[in-house]
Amino acid sequence: SLSHLTAFPVDRIKIDRSFTHAIDNADGSGLIARSLIQLGRALGLEVIAEGVETDNQRNFLQAHGCAAVQGYLFASPMLPDEAMAWLRAR
Repeated sequence: SLSHLTAFPVDRIKIDRSFTHAIDNADGSGLIARSLIQLGRALGLEVIAEGVETDNQRNFLQAHGCAAVQGYLFASPMLPDEAMAWLRAR
């Protein structure tokens, strides 16, 4: 519920992967993702997009001001020790 954005001490919002995937739909609009980025930024919140799987999705999100992205484009889910080793290797 959007009412939680002002009722609780929220500092970030996450864009669901279903909205991220819509960026690659035939019309390519990503209307909801773009709107959520604008809303988050207007409220001074960090915006994170999940489910990023294509360069097109990443480029779209970055072009519209999304601060952080996550998804299989970058890495598969991993345990904390695996993540640390993965980060050290990069």
